[in-house]
Amino acid sequence: MNLLEPISRQRRWPLNLPRPTRLPETIRQVLFRATEILKKHGTDTPELDAQALLCHCLSVPRAFLFTHPEHVLTPDQARLFDALVQRRNDREPVAYITGEKEFWSRSFACNRSTLVPRPETELIIETALAWFQDSSIRPAHILDLGTGTGCIGITFALEFPGAHVVLTDKSLAALRVARVNVLRMLKNQNMACMLCADWFDAFAETARFDLIAANPPYISPADKSMLPQDVVRFEPDLALFDRNDGYAAIRTIFSKAWKHLSSGGLVICETGWDQASNTVDFVIATGRYSRVFVRKDLSGHERIVAATV
Repeated sequence: MNLLEPISRQRRWPLNLPRPTRLPETIRQVLFRATEILKKHGTDTPELDAQALLCHCLSVPRAFLFTHPEHVLTPDQARLFDALVQRRNDREPVAYITGEKEFWSRSFACNRSTLVPRPETELIIETALAWFQDSSIRPAHILDLGTGTGCIGITFALEFPGAHVVLTDKSLAALRVARVNVLRMLKNQNMACMLCADWFDAFAETARFDLIAANPPYISPADKSMLPQDVVRFEPDLALFDRNDGYAAIRTIFSKAWKHLSSGGLVICETGWDQASNTVDFVIATGRYSRVFVRKDLSGHERIVAATV
């Protein structure tokens, strides 16, 4: 083969020349490269995303990346990492790529059948812990409505030892994910059961709980175009969008929760960043609750509405 002929006419690599090989890269090098790539593609947290993907690729804790920056990746690890970075470039959430997400300092399995657990939802846990710390009772029976990954209900089971938690969701696919987390975190303890149900439909009016929590769908379909592509393209519509104005699920929860609360019990519901005020008005209008209060998230938005009978 004449190496001077146009490349378009060269059909095979010259046998007397070695094929180019990818040089081994260290953790420091691949992190820098991936961060720059993700930054160019408009990722909000490119450095954190690159670190999370590399930890998953190497099966190491985040601290390893900083204590072993000169560690060299194997060719297979480098190829896998590149593939993960490409998936993130395509806007797939990191939690779906790695198959897990941290919530209340614990790692929960998740996939595209469930919402990605978010920091603001931890306010539900904080609200319950604060309420029962100042209460004369401890929650023995807890209901987690629309459980998704199970992160809320499982966290309650671990934070309130001895309590029995019921996890419900209308999505069987979501319940399968919750089951993985229940078995992994609660092991063989008889602390939780799961029901495929739409809100309170599975319960008799005599069913009572000391604590009811929900992170329902509260986004109006009309607002779909305003959401990030990471959310719209990958997270389940069933868990995101409420019909009509975004309040249907919230109204259902508060219009029925009072029937299932024991004396001194609490119902806690996450709402959209601008929905708390209207939700409080609705809760008060039911005339069924003795006290209603809200809690703000880290951005200063009123995010949690809670009420007691």
